[in-house]
Amino acid sequence: MATATGRKETATATGAAAAPDMSTGAAAAPPDVSDASKADASSAKQEDPKKFLEMTAEEVKAWVERSARQGEKNRYAGLERALREQLIAEGVLPPTALWEDVKEDVSSTIQLCIEEEFERKFTEAALGLALNVGKRGTIIVKRCVPGSPSSSRRIPPGVILTHVNETKLEFPSLKEVQTMLQQAERPVTLKFQQTEASLAIAHQSVRAVAHERDEHNRKVEEAKAMFAEEMETVETETAEVFTRTYTEARLGLCLFDATQEVNGQKLRRTQVAKCLPRSPSWKSGLPAHVYITAINGKSVEFRRFKEVKKLIELAQRPLTLSFSMEEDPVFPVSAKKAASAVPAYARRPV
Repeated sequence: MATATGRKETATATGAAAAPDMSTGAAAAPPDVSDASKADASSAKQEDPKKFLEMTAEEVKAWVERSARQGEKNRYAGLERALREQLIAEGVLPPTALWEDVKEDVSSTIQLCIEEEFERKFTEAALGLALNVGKRGTIIVKRCVPGSPSSSRRIPPGVILTHVNETKLEFPSLKEVQTMLQQAERPVTLKFQQTEASLAIAHQSVRAVAHERDEHNRKVEEAKAMFAEEMETVETETAEVFTRTYTEARLGLCLFDATQEVNGQKLRRTQVAKCLPRSPSWKSGLPAHVYITAINGKSVEFRRFKEVKKLIELAQRPLTLSFSMEEDPVFPVSAKKAASAVPAYARRPV
């Protein structure tokens, strides 16, 4: 992070989400630190926490590990997608962090059992099995009540209930089977036998789950390819004075107040701390530590930091920003002033 001698940097994001407060377990944005009074008040309440731009790589990694321990299933539960992208670009997180929060079981369809004969054990009092009488007095499973214990056992509709524990069901009435299931001691083991209809439904569910997984893998591969393409290295500008034109509303510029004391007078300047990864400013090859000298051709040298930030946010698009790597202020000369600098007699026709 860029620092200046004898001053404390005040960082904020212009045209992009503010950098999150890395001292807590959530990726919440800090107050607008362009207002020094608000920043001091908030930091006093939180025992002077370090902001994202002030933390070292070791401190960032430690904070990420704490957030990972707080998440029950997702290692990056407290990290928003934009923050994960930023930490990936800086090498703090691996690229897989962008899609590792996806659940392993991506299918919304339950893959039903396709075995000819199978058994299921229940410890719950209510099973959620809707039974009916089939051909030749068999007891078949009409359906499993959604959200019930039986719905999670992958039992396809249409299977025949053959045993309750070790008791074989031979031409019982439906009421007798229901009473037997209610009065049986838990855990109770039920044995089932497939029919042609239940096997057809089960195989259809297997195909549906496979299709959903293939679609999920395809989307993940597309996301990886898109991420790799967008994260390709951008050629950084090397000229000392240059301009950039943007049409986007959010530029992704992280600015800070580079005001210095020179011969007892304040030299007000605004400097770019960094560009958020994959933002318009980052894609334009804008380097860090450059000074903003003009907005749409009008000089902003010696303007207050908050004024420059607000001018960039409110300016109409397309927006042209002038940058300089030189330490001394640079005042762009307008065409009108350049013409007036020529003596009048030199402009007379001959």
